[in-house]
Order: sequence, then C-alpha cells, then structure tokens
Amino acid sequence: MNRSTFLELCNAIGPFVSPAASCPREPVSTNKRIAIAVYKLATCAEYRVVAETFGVSKTTVHRYPAKHPQETLEIEGVQVPLLLAGDPAYPLLPWVMKGFSGPNLTEAQTLFNEQLSTIRIKVEHTFGHLKTRWRVLAKTCDIDHDFMPTVVAACCILHNICEGEKQRLPPAALQVHPAPQQPQEHTQDEPDAPALEIRQALVNHLLRPH
Repeated sequence: MNRSTFLELCNAIGPFVSPAASCPREPVSTNKRIAIAVYKLATCAEYRVVAETFGVSKTTVHRYPAKHPQETLEIEGVQVPLLLAGDPAYPLLPWVMKGFSGPNLTEAQTLFNEQLSTIRIKVEHTFGHLKTRWRVLAKTCDIDHDFMPTVVAACCILHNICEGEKQRLPPAALQVHPAPQQPQEHTQDEPDAPALEIRQALVNHLLRPH
C-alpha cells in the first residue's frame, strides 16, 4: 500500500478509530493506529515485534475495529445472501452454493455449473493474491482465532482498495501456479428448501436475457 492510498484510508476510517477526547495520557495518533493495523496484516509480525517497531505497547496493537455487513439481494423474487462458492464435496446450504450433480443434467444446470466453476477459479486466484499482499493470511499467527473472521474481512476490504488504486503485487504473486487439487467426491445433499430455492433463482437469473 503506497502513501497516497494509506492517507485516503486514514481519511475514510479515521473518525471511527480516532482516540477519545478524555484519554488521560497522550493517545496514539489516528494515522499511527491505522498504520499499526495495516503493518500487522501485511507482515504477520508478532504483536511484540509490531509494538517495538511503532514504539507502543502490545495492548495497543491488539485494538482493531470490527463491523460485519449482513445483507441480502433479491434475485428472481428470492432473498439471496452473500454466498460461498463450494466444490462438489461441500453440502448445499443457504450460504454455500454448489453445482448440480448427476448423469443427466439439463442444459441450464450444465451452464450454471460452468459459471460456478469459473467463479471458483477466480476465487482461488484471488486468495493467492490476498495471501501475498496480506501475509497474516499466509501462515500461523498470534491473533486469537475468534477474531480471525474480522481480520479476513479487513484484509479483503484493504485488498479491494489497493486493487481499485491499481497497485501492483510483487512479481512472484503474478506468476501462474497450478490450481490446487479439489476433492472429487460428491456429498449426498439432504433436501434444504431455502438452498434449493436460492440455487434455482440463480439459474433462472442466469437464463434471463440481459
């Protein structure tokens, strides 16, 4: 993340992480707070190392904002939440979407499977870029596991900001790597009415002329 993008980030989230006016001691500045968080995510350095680097206590390094959007989108009359794209080994759930299985798929079902497969490939490449830019996602770290969903969400948001600013990844991250092997076995889905309704709505939307 370059300096200009960092300053834009500070302007955007600064009001949410600025120190309290009634702080009894001289507080850590807003920009420094944000720099500590970005450094921790980008390097996966231990809390002790981050604290020593910025001249603050380990307690200060532990502080991060946490907010999670919970939204749905109406598609073909069905409320569709944010979905994970799963391979055949995953169950079909209202929040995990997988393709159709079986020997006699319709043309619409085959098309849906192809589109979902394309999405999964892009997701795999994106994960690779995420782990390259935000090393906290690439190895074991000292962050409490209960807090990791917030960390992952923060990395995704910051990654999108960097991508929007056309910031390049290190050359090693741009090399083409073989796609990881995916489980080939298929789970036997028990009927899940909401999940089936969501999948059919996506199929109908895919077939609709746009």
